[in-house]
Amino acid sequence: MGGFVFYSSRFLAFTLVLCLTGCGGGGRSGPVVKGTITMEGAPLAQATVEFAGGDPALGGDTVQTDDNGKFEIRPDPQKSLLKPGKYYVRIWKWVDPKTGKFPEGPDVDFEQLRTAGKLTNLVPERYGDRQFPEKVHVVDIKSGDNDFPLDVKKK
Repeated sequence: MGGFVFYSSRFLAFTLVLCLTGCGGGGRSGPVVKGTITMEGAPLAQATVEFAGGDPALGGDTVQTDDNGKFEIRPDPQKSLLKPGKYYVRIWKWVDPKTGKFPEGPDVDFEQLRTAGKLTNLVPERYGDRQFPEKVHVVDIKSGDNDFPLDVKKK
């Protein structure tokens, strides 16, 4: 019986050390960025939203809106964290000009279709302009939660 208690105590101590050192969590903290993209006040579903740091050291991230125009970027251990600072927000909504819908399916190569000119952007070009960042939305991401409702105009 004494051996059982000895091994049980060692197992318990080992488990406690693992818990205290953070094994299994791996969580990273950083700003949470969410919002809603609208066009003329109506939700813009399946739009691509890019956050590009005003300072290259800030990095960036890209996300797609849901059917209600909502998006959310949370800290992800697989990607670089967004850091507090100024970001340029670029918005595109690429669709098949024949169907007016976002191309989906396991065999769809979105980038190939886009670069081949087989997709149409429904958002005015100025909202995705990389050469003139003053034409796009600019946001200031803070530590903690951030909520950015952004509206694009057709004209």
